[in-house]
Amino acid sequence: MVYTKGLERAKYLALQNNNDNYNKVMQLPDDISADLNWWNLNVIDTRKKIGPKHFKLEIFSNASRSGWGVLELLAAFFCLKCFAATLRGYDILLRIIDNTTAIAYVNRMGGIRYPTLNNLAKEIWQWCEA
Repeated sequence: MVYTKGLERAKYLALQNNNDNYNKVMQLPDDISADLNWWNLNVIDTRKKIGPKHFKLEIFSNASRSGWGVLELLAAFFCLKCFAATLRGYDILLRIIDNTTAIAYVNRMGGIRYPTLNNLAKEIWQWCEA
């Protein structure tokens, strides 16, 4: 899902600029090509397990001084890099204490409303994927 948010945002902005007319043609932004290339290279091998999660590690983070979630996502990312850098093939439960926006951006693998948060969430998921 992390590789769909850029395209989803481009669609959202195109619809916004064209009064929600789905029949209009849209120009894809240049930064979408990396996501489309990822799909082209990985769509056959990508799968997600269905079933209960057994977490190898549970990480708590809290960094918010106020609202937007950027500090929360950065704190979460630094926690992952610090405490989970050597883990491979495990599920990790990341608990972002008090920012619902940050939680949503991690759980949904990004979003379309705040590009900065989307970029951070994407960077987190790409790090985890690697």
